Amino acid sequence: MEKSGYFCGSSKIRFILFKTLPMFYFKTITINNASPELVEKAIRHYTKFRNSYLGFVISAGEFQVEQFFSGLEKKNILLITRMKDLPSPNLWGDDRPWRYRPMPAIFIRFNKENNFSSYQIRLGFYSMVFFCMASFWFFFSVWLLLHNDFNLGLLFFSLLFLIVFLFRTNREINKTKGLIDKAIQITSSDAHQQ
Repeated sequence: MEKSGYFCGSSKIRFILFKTLPMFYFKTITINNASPELVEKAIRHYTKFRNSYLGFVISAGEFQVEQFFSGLEKKNILLITRMKDLPSPNLWGDDRPWRYRPMPAIFIRFNKENNFSSYQIRLGFYSMVFFCMASFWFFFSVWLLLHNDFNLGLLFFSLLFLIVFLFRTNREINKTKGLIDKAIQITSSDAHQQ
């Protein structure tokens, strides 16, 4: 009984951290090839919206046929993340199939004040924590090397983890950008056919 209370409390703390910590948006992409109205229509059509942040994060692993993104809408922003594409094994019978999340979580923010003419990209919470830890160990191993504590193994493995993480993050960003462009292209061709 005590464990469930402890777990519930730690879940509340984690949820408070998700809601209160400022997140660092490291890249802004401007959409030049489509009107802001078309971009908004495309994103809204191919997004499954959730009511809470927790539901938004959890639904990114769901299997959806017609939606590319899971979304959360606030007063002045629209936050989306790509739904994953590798199905997990169905171990529990007829439950709704979930998708495996092998890439770092990337969140896209459309600011409604910019009329969907650009979007910003950031890492998810756990991806940001992993990036900070890998960066810390890399800089710590460089510091050790500079202070005559020769530990080449620590430097090699921390650099390897950092490179693999950055490569996978770049692939996730490119997949998400490709899906945004695909949604805009499909919506644009549907608008021209009507």
